Amino acid sequence: DIAVQNRAKYQTVNELYSGVYWKYFDKDSAYSGYSDEEKWAMFNNEMTMTRWGEIKSDHVSLPDLLKDPHLNGEVTTNKSTNTREFNSKMLSAQIGNVFKNHGIDLSQLGNSSFRFSVNGMTNKLTISLLSGNAGSTINADLLKKMTEALNSNNNAQNLFYNLLYDGAKQGTTPKDQRAKWGLWNNFQSVTGEDIRTYRQTADGFVNKNGEKARDIFKEALKTSTAVPSQFKEAAYDYFVEQEKKAMQYDIADTTDLTLSMTYQNATAILTPSSGNQFEAFA
Repeated sequence: DIAVQNRAKYQTVNELYSGVYWKYFDKDSAYSGYSDEEKWAMFNNEMTMTRWGEIKSDHVSLPDLLKDPHLNGEVTTNKSTNTREFNSKMLSAQIGNVFKNHGIDLSQLGNSSFRFSVNGMTNKLTISLLSGNAGSTINADLLKKMTEALNSNNNAQNLFYNLLYDGAKQGTTPKDQRAKWGLWNNFQSVTGEDIRTYRQTADGFVNKNGEKARDIFKEALKTSTAVPSQFKEAAYDYFVEQEKKAMQYDIADTTDLTLSMTYQNATAILTPSSGNQFEAFA
């Protein structure tokens, strides 16, 4: 839930680092009563969940994730909203508002069933018609308007992260695709390059000049504003760990991560329990 709110609030990684850091370490922070160790655990877990849709425990620089009071129940949230029914209702309402704001009458959709799919590399959403009434008025123009509406603002990106979070919690997202997306996303945000253009070798990914991706990443970190200076060493270590994980798979033959959901009768149909993540839709 916090991660989705962060992605809606902060426009750059640098803003994210600064905002989350001061959230926990400002002298007037609501978390001032916690130990530095607990605050670092909360900070690191929130950062990794916001940036990559998962909490990591295998990074040597991160405190044990179980030291995070959020995960031990000491920092409580409103559990009543963390149900599948609530999530579906809220997401359905948000998508409905997006359509209405773009002049789409929900009655036009009838009981037609759609698949919304978001490519994690492009953050572009596509809609396909799965089924409908024999007399359905769904046509190419309406599908185009729906697609344009959900691709406006950051809606497609936020839906992707909602589905990524849901898949991570349910264990339904293919591990090879998640590893590929995580490596690609981190490398692109720091270097501006596409790791998919690199060749996978026994010693990591290399470009056409034989330069290692980890060296390119390390060099780009020196001048990158995506990561504050105090976090650059940890950011490099994290990338190396991501690369090692990706090396378990043949990345060139691994499909780009695309996540999908069904939408029917103006209702979002989700896999079970994905948390209250819908403030980000606009």
